[in-house]
Amino acid sequence: MARAVIRTGDVPPLRGWVATLALAAAASVMAPGAGRAQQAPTLLSAEVRLSDYGITGWTSAQWGRVSVVHAPDGPRLSVSFLRGTPYRGMAPAPAPPPPLPAAGAEPAPGRRAKALWVWNTAGLLGDSVARDAFLGFVGAHGFTRIFLQLAPAKGERARAGFVPFDVKATGALIGRLSALGVQVDALDGDPRYVLPRNRAGVLATVARVAEANLRLPARERFHGVHYDVEPYLVPGYQSPRREEILDGYVGLVTAVSRAAHAAGLTAGFDVPFWLGAPDEVTGKQLMATLDGVRRRVLDEVVSVADEITVMDYRTFAWGPDGGVVHALDDLHAAAAAGVRVFVGVETTPVADEDLFTFRGPPDRGFPVGPGGSWIVLEPVDTAVARVWIVGNEPGRKHLAERLAGRDDLLYWPAGRPVRVPGDKLSFHGLGAERLRAETDTLAHALSASPAFAGLAYHDYVGLEALLAGGG
Repeated sequence: MARAVIRTGDVPPLRGWVATLALAAAASVMAPGAGRAQQAPTLLSAEVRLSDYGITGWTSAQWGRVSVVHAPDGPRLSVSFLRGTPYRGMAPAPAPPPPLPAAGAEPAPGRRAKALWVWNTAGLLGDSVARDAFLGFVGAHGFTRIFLQLAPAKGERARAGFVPFDVKATGALIGRLSALGVQVDALDGDPRYVLPRNRAGVLATVARVAEANLRLPARERFHGVHYDVEPYLVPGYQSPRREEILDGYVGLVTAVSRAAHAAGLTAGFDVPFWLGAPDEVTGKQLMATLDGVRRRVLDEVVSVADEITVMDYRTFAWGPDGGVVHALDDLHAAAAAGVRVFVGVETTPVADEDLFTFRGPPDRGFPVGPGGSWIVLEPVDTAVARVWIVGNEPGRKHLAERLAGRDDLLYWPAGRPVRVPGDKLSFHGLGAERLRAETDTLAHALSASPAFAGLAYHDYVGLEALLAGGG
């Protein structure tokens, strides 16, 4: 999972391949000691292409948000958004989510599935000890669905959406999972798949999954395809290109679903819990156009999918910001379309973050005076700028000397940050007992919805480490 669009109180968690696509650069300058996780970092910067944020020139910047991520290897700065329009107050609060259906009889035990993302397929295929340990884990914990990442065959590499996986080796692993009563979906995903140039490769992967099913015995076949494509991570999503990107997303989802169904496969997609909510900056629903019809993106997805998996990353079930509330809109939309919903929980490490929002007409030059933190925008050229967060530590003097005399700098007071603790999003450091208690509560509450299929755990590596730690 990944970070790019950072909504107040919500940071989509990092996931392997997406980490390389972060929209903002890692920290380039840090004061001594800034790498310690809980120390307020200073002199962090990220280079941004202004067109990715809809900024026509550096002087038009009016407000934005940056995020300081307290990663284990030191803090880094990312840019959530920049806007060239004046700040007019945050978007109105979204309408309350639809209520849960009236609770009836507890569903039969067999109805509720238990799913697991697996992103380390290459390691499992190449190591018999790791593979046996994985199969033992799946059996011991009662998983019934596996979203298994497609790994390129030895000597091959993925390209433009196509993954040339080893049909024989993957089929053998599926066969052993089938013996445990587990259905397996072919998992893949990359934000760039929404771009037109990559669609043919994605569809070629679906075709390869279908071909594999024709070649393999029944016990070694895929149940379906499962795509984790997060369009909000594509550079340009925060610009006027958003509409084009979302159109590409729903076009891809539709094409994948049609190809999967033609081959007798199911089609599933990961979605963030807020996909059906108004954007917090614009206040507008996320919309897309397909075949001349414009609809809410969430409604487009559930109109063609067999199931969705909601990335509902909260470590508490109840409350206004809890997992139950955040799942309701997706469950309601899916139920109306006859689509099944897995609700995802996070178990991999997620770093704490500090969110800084700045707004209003900027001042010119380099900030002077003691105390406080500042957001500084340094033009690099007409298309690129470097965004700094500057505090009052010694490193500031060096930066001030480097930028002395520059009257093309813009700066805003950074204000007080909003802390988003990693353990709000991930159970990684909270222990097995907390995980069991909250997920049992979440599943029990959501079972009142006819669309609820079960919980999905992200991911095998994180969950195995969490459970091995006890608690």
